[in-house]
Amino acid sequence: MQPTSGSANRQPDLLPRSKRSTIPIAEDHKLVHMTDTLDWTEMEERAQQIRSAKLKNAAGRPPHLRALLGAMLLMAIRKLTYREAEDLICYYAPARYLCGLTETEWTPDFTTIQDFTELMGEEGIGLINQQVVQMAVKQKLANPKTLVADTTAQEAAIPYPNEMGLMSGFLSSVAAAGRKVGRALKGFVEKTSTQFEAAKQKVREYRLFAKSKESKDRVMGQMTTIVEKLNEHLGKALGAPAAQGGKLRKYAIVAKTKLVQLQQTMSKLLPQIRYWIRTGYVASGKIISLHIPQLYSIVRGKVGKTVEFGLSWGIRRLAGATCWPRWPRNATNWKTRSLRCERSRTT
Repeated sequence: MQPTSGSANRQPDLLPRSKRSTIPIAEDHKLVHMTDTLDWTEMEERAQQIRSAKLKNAAGRPPHLRALLGAMLLMAIRKLTYREAEDLICYYAPARYLCGLTETEWTPDFTTIQDFTELMGEEGIGLINQQVVQMAVKQKLANPKTLVADTTAQEAAIPYPNEMGLMSGFLSSVAAAGRKVGRALKGFVEKTSTQFEAAKQKVREYRLFAKSKESKDRVMGQMTTIVEKLNEHLGKALGAPAAQGGKLRKYAIVAKTKLVQLQQTMSKLLPQIRYWIRTGYVASGKIISLHIPQLYSIVRGKVGKTVEFGLSWGIRRLAGATCWPRWPRNATNWKTRSLRCERSRTT
């Protein structure tokens, strides 16, 4: 008799198969070797110091430092995402051994791993980097006498940073966030409604009718004056007692924090725009993104793309096995980059 098309097994097992694996972990596995070599006690102590320095108090449950540090190291070695790291730690025996979880069924979820990784930040990456590099040198997997250095640029997913686009984006972001704050900024919204309409007219005039450089500079100067007044009113509204003492909840708190960040960023950007209109040269340290002000322009000199916008990275690699990424300039709290350490040749 032919098996049916949907059957998985023609002969079912007399007893159900066990879903609990009993295979041993090889002692020469590289994760086992790394686990037995690293000084986890020192790593936990230093991670606790970093955590204590960044948190306001010690409320809540104490974190599983051993497991979370192992998860960070596993992500660096295998180049994993947070969800992939959770799955591998849950079902991969060497990964559980690396995280010190072979005697328990508990597994950190991807949100816990992400929160801990972001909390550790640059200092946490440096901590793991230092421990792994010292281990690699001690085990003669890396030669400290030979160091190779290189730089690369990490482009950010942002629109091209022209002055009119930045000011237009500022108006859109302020209008969207101002509606969520509620009564705290009610007076600001009422007083600046005509200025918002005038700014929209200037944006339309710049994009549709300003064709020559003289007309573009004239419209941009007028737009800068309007944005300066709006930004000044916004600063006063945020510093008013009504905005300071009002009770905000949920999205209103996030919206107000965003408005504060936008107001501070635009206060630095407007003089740079004035300098561009007056001299025709880009000011030093020019802001190219309102939402990520740490980004900057990188002159690469490429044939197809002379300038890139993002962060510049410096990478130092010892001969053998270890890659040292250097934290990018002014990139605090923007994006955490993981150390990548492999026993084979790393690029």
